[in-house]
Amino acid sequence: MPVLVFVLAVFVLLNWGWPWRLKFKIRRTGKSGETPRELIFWVGLLITLGWLVLYKTSEASLLEAEPAVTTLVILGALLLGYGRFYPPVFFPAYQRVTDIQDGHFDIAKLEALSYPKGTMIPVFLVVYNVGIAPWGNYRITVEFPEQFLIYRESPEIPASKGWLWKTQQFAQFSEYRPALLQVQGQNTLAVGEPHAIRFVTRTPIETGTYTIGLRVVADGRLGEAKRSLRIQVT
Repeated sequence: MPVLVFVLAVFVLLNWGWPWRLKFKIRRTGKSGETPRELIFWVGLLITLGWLVLYKTSEASLLEAEPAVTTLVILGALLLGYGRFYPPVFFPAYQRVTDIQDGHFDIAKLEALSYPKGTMIPVFLVVYNVGIAPWGNYRITVEFPEQFLIYRESPEIPASKGWLWKTQQFAQFSEYRPALLQVQGQNTLAVGEPHAIRFVTRTPIETGTYTIGLRVVADGRLGEAKRSLRIQVT
C-alpha cells in the first residue's frame, strides 16, 4: 500500500503538478518556461517524499539504506517510463498580432482570439513542451472546422510575407476542407521550450465560437496528446 501511494503521488505530480507549474510561469512571464533547476528540485522532492513514506511504514532505522534505495529504484523507473513513453505533454496558446504591417505581437499567451467575420487574420501559435523530457522528431497537427481557409501568407497582411517561423508544411492547402496544417519538427524541443507556428486564415462569415484542435506526437512516445483553442467570430 505505501508503494502504491507513492506511485500515485508521483503520477499526479508528473501529470498535473509539474505541467501546471510550468504553464503558470509561462503565462505570468510571457517567456519560455525552461527551468531545469526547478525540475531537479521536483525530482529531489519526490525522492524525499518516497523515502519518508517507505521509512515510516517499514521497520528500518533512519540510517538504513533500504528505504532510500527502494525509493530511487521506483522513482527512476517511473521517470524513465513517463518521460520516454508517455504521450507528449504540451501547452498551446495564441500570441495576438498587434500590427499586421510589421508583424509585432503581444507576448501574452491566450487560449482564444476574437475577430470580425469574413476577415483575413494572422495566427501566431506557440506549442510549449511542458513535460519532463525533451521531444525528438515530433509532429504538430492543427485542425480547423470546415468554415476556415488557411494560407501561408496574404497580401492583405503585409508582414506575412517575411515574418519569422512562417509555416511551410501544410498537409492540405486552403482549397481542401476541413483545413489541416501539419508541422514536422526535426529538432529537439527542450522542456519549457516553444515551437512557433505562423500562418494566415480567413474567418467564417457566420458568427460563433469555433474550436481549433491540436495534436502532438513524438518519436518513441505511445499515442498522441490532444488540446484545443478557440476563435470567436463576431
